[in-house]
Amino acid sequence: ATGLDAWKARLVRLWPECEAFTRQLDSFDQLSLARYGHHTLKVPAGRRWAIIGDAAHSTSPQLGQGANMALLDAAALNYALIGTDRVDTALEVYVRAR
Repeated sequence: ATGLDAWKARLVRLWPECEAFTRQLDSFDQLSLARYGHHTLKVPAGRRWAIIGDAAHSTSPQLGQGANMALLDAAALNYALIGTDRVDTALEVYVRAR
């Protein structure tokens, strides 16, 4: 609403390294809208099974977050498993954590 120059100035304040790119923009028409979507299974674990990574999360591929989500899931599952001697309890902890 405040125009391209105001948007570019705000962007550069937040991320100074992108100034070289913002200088190339003369119009909003030069930009493309990118949508982000992330969905997680409501129940990523059950009786003696857990789902991690891409199977548990759908993310927008341009963000490259699939591997990060898998690592976070694996870490959460690991901590849940070492925190109890019962698999079912650990899986409940994992679900709450993720």
